[in-house]
Amino acid sequence: MDVNSLISSLCALTSVGFFEETNTDGALQERRFAQTPLSRYLCQDVPGSMYALVRQFGSEWEHRSWSQLAYSIRTGQSVVLRKLYNELAGSSVNWVVTGSLNFALQGLPIIPHDIDIQTDRRCAYEIERRFALYVTKKVMFSSAECIRSHFGALQIDGITVELMGDVQKRLEDGSWEDPVDLNRHKLFVAFEGMDVPVLSLKYEAQTYRKLGRIERAQMLQEALSRFQPRPAEGNDHKLM
Repeated sequence: MDVNSLISSLCALTSVGFFEETNTDGALQERRFAQTPLSRYLCQDVPGSMYALVRQFGSEWEHRSWSQLAYSIRTGQSVVLRKLYNELAGSSVNWVVTGSLNFALQGLPIIPHDIDIQTDRRCAYEIERRFALYVTKKVMFSSAECIRSHFGALQIDGITVELMGDVQKRLEDGSWEDPVDLNRHKLFVAFEGMDVPVLSLKYEAQTYRKLGRIERAQMLQEALSRFQPRPAEGNDHKLM
């Protein structure tokens, strides 16, 4: 390791408050740096640790993912998303994008391969009707161990679009929660001239935690501090 390069890096981080220098009068090799309250979040064993998120963002696969993210969204998913948006925006259909495309639209380094649409029961069947030529799985009630909904699927230009209406998750006592009120958790993301409705990352993190997918929930929770949505009309928000 090159000492000069290391000292330069530490000095740069010190200038923005990540470290403090405690021995400025010593020789180059004797200069010492200490943590500040800000850099302590880089440790694994502190409340609110950002260790996992920083390790993820610095990894090789992370950089590979980011390098292909814009291409991925702006090709197949983008074209299909615009078809959905043009048909549903301004209609009576209450819908949001969820899952991996939602995460990508909100800036997470995830490459989506399909589009997940969450809606209510009535609108799931209405979306199916509007895109009848693309239906590969008719909407019907479907139940798994931890989640149930009115589920169906479309195939548009080679991209799978999954529809989920009136999603319910099983509670610890074995009963089912009420269907999700989308308007409580809806945000809008500006993307290629569209205001795309999405679920908040906070709600997505809570959902994954309930489903036992703790690693994904942790990733979303750690990412929340990077976003500051501003209020729009009613219960909605917009991310710019």
